[in-house]
This record gives sequence, structure tokens and C-alpha cells, in this order.
Amino acid sequence: ASSTSNLIMENVRIPKNCLLGKQGEGFKIAMQTLDGGRIGVAGQALGIASASIDCAVNYALERKAFGKPISKLQSIQNKISQMVVARDSAHLLTWR
Repeated sequence: ASSTSNLIMENVRIPKNCLLGKQGEGFKIAMQTLDGGRIGVAGQALGIASASIDCAVNYALERKAFGKPISKLQSIQNKISQMVVARDSAHLLTWR
């Protein structure tokens, strides 16, 4: 997480040689900067999702119910496959 806060400037004058980009394009520059940050957050989320799937698979292979690993149960297989599809979909959207 990052610290955030409001910053309000009223009646501030900026010299032309200190402007980032052209006058009136500040919002556009801010949005482009946020887009780059969002990609990083998406990448982190994908890594967390992948690690979570790995943990779920390992648990399903180790945990036994009715004398066999729960990974053999169709409902568990279905849940893990849904997790993989959701993660892979997010991966593709991140690259888009």
C-alpha cells in the first residue's frame, strides 16, 4: 500500500520552464501515470493469485476425506479450475 492524501493548491503560479508537458494537459499526464501504476498492481495481483492456486492445489493433494485426497473430488477440481481460469483471464487482460 502507499500513503495517499489530498493536496489542494489555490492561486499557485508555476514558471513555464517548470511545467510538465503543455499547459492544460496535467490531467492527461496524471492519468497516464496512473495507468502505468495499475499495470504493476495487476502484475502483483497475478503473482498472489498464482501462489494462492499453488497453495490450494497442494492442500487438496494432502488433505484426505473418505480415505482419499480431496483433489479426487469433482467439486474441488471444479473450484480449482475456476480459480485457474479467472487468473489466466486476468493475465490476458493485463497484457491487453
